[in-house]
Amino acid sequence: MNIKLFSFYIAFATLLIACGPKGTPTPNNVFAENQEPALSGSNLAPRVLINGKIVGYGDATYLLPYFVGGNLVGDAGYLFQNLRYDLAYDALTEKWTATCKPENFAGKKTLMFEKDKKEMTADGKTYTMPVAAAVENGKLVLSLRFLVEMGGCAITEWDADTHTLQSYFYEALDYGVYFYGKQTSNTDATGCQKYVTGQANAFFDPTKPTIIYTHGWQLDGVKNKGREDFRLKNNEIDIQTQNFWIDLGWNVGIFHWVQLADDGGVPPPREPETKIYDIQNKLSQMRWKRTNGTFVTSAGLVPSKTVRELYADEYQSIFDSNYSGSEIRLVGNSLGGNLAMAMLGELLHRNETKYPQRVTLIDPYWSSNLTSEQANFPYNFKNASEMATDAAKKLRSNHNTAIEYFRTSLAGFAGTNTSLIEVTAFSHFGTDYSWNTLTKHTAPVRQYFWSIAFAPPVEIYRPNAFIAFAPTGNVAASAATPHARILELMRNDKYWNHVEGRNTISPADDKFEIRDGLY
Repeated sequence: MNIKLFSFYIAFATLLIACGPKGTPTPNNVFAENQEPALSGSNLAPRVLINGKIVGYGDATYLLPYFVGGNLVGDAGYLFQNLRYDLAYDALTEKWTATCKPENFAGKKTLMFEKDKKEMTADGKTYTMPVAAAVENGKLVLSLRFLVEMGGCAITEWDADTHTLQSYFYEALDYGVYFYGKQTSNTDATGCQKYVTGQANAFFDPTKPTIIYTHGWQLDGVKNKGREDFRLKNNEIDIQTQNFWIDLGWNVGIFHWVQLADDGGVPPPREPETKIYDIQNKLSQMRWKRTNGTFVTSAGLVPSKTVRELYADEYQSIFDSNYSGSEIRLVGNSLGGNLAMAMLGELLHRNETKYPQRVTLIDPYWSSNLTSEQANFPYNFKNASEMATDAAKKLRSNHNTAIEYFRTSLAGFAGTNTSLIEVTAFSHFGTDYSWNTLTKHTAPVRQYFWSIAFAPPVEIYRPNAFIAFAPTGNVAASAATPHARILELMRNDKYWNHVEGRNTISPADDKFEIRDGLY
């Protein structure tokens, strides 16, 4: 293999491998749907989320969690059910035994508890719980964080702002749109909750404009317990970029598909890409990853739809007849840009009635050699790039959707979709503030979200190298740029090149040169 090509693939692989507060005990309250009227900020009652869903929501038999000291305790039986355990009580020994079902590979196999005791046993080993086991209204009450960690949750986080224990159980497939709250410090988790039809969401208001981001390849994401968010951290910069949008009155979400996107090994990421288009693809079909790194492949346990269809279903559920927000925006990074365009192509095929006003592709990726031998593409398209380009043309002509395309790294260069660039507003975006390949690929997403807080970047021009740059009176692409300006540059004879502000991560000093040509 050519040495330069080998070095590129090594760089590409590196790139893409990519206790609550005190409170007043309220053990007799139940978490019925009509008892949570506002779901706003710190007014929330303590609660537990598993894979983004509120445990016990709408069930009057569920015992509302409460605090003992600084520890959240609650209805153990209900959580064990969600974590795939059978819970039994032995009146003779006065002990409870939770037995793990076969589909949970991550949790302890057998857990035993005794009333008023902090000591419990898990697979024959003794552990000390933060709070002694108790009984309330005939229900076993345990420390909930201890329980979900012993029960096999891959990630457990505490959001102090909403009194929420957030946990992710990767023994069951988790995907969907998670909406995020404002984060004023980085000392605890950022509050987020999956959109579930009929379930009140602390972070989603159907009367507000909405922006949804889609991540890309997540190689080893399950093993490394990683989930993307909106935090931008680089040297002295450490900010939660979703805050700027929330302050402006937006809903801010991420379409998470980590377990499906954690597939493959050597670039390019064709295994997760084929899942976007074909459930019977020859590389991976619709398998998804458990905490222990194994894949679930059994019929009935894998999705019966492609990822683009799953995302389209979520989109239509959110933006149904009850949604009255003034605007919809979508953002996709890397393979997430590929997915966003494929999902929009699916919506066009379904004749959806609500389309985004703006689509932003940040270093998007399409495999150049993903062929019909590996996946059957829908609706008679020959390849993924063709489907994306067709969707862009129809969105522009039929729905006046503004589409911008930023290329920021070698990954974006390797996965360039030339035909799509020809019909979108294209920008070269510089990341000279970092030599890290992964940073160059993903940090511009957070820079883009941050850019809503600044004036649009100045557009500059010079006819030749011997003349100084001068402002044109126009602006270049950022989140703050009007849709109309993006629509003007959706053409194949002009593009923007980032020439000033490349050495800083802040959008404040960015300036883009307007150039002739495709890119």
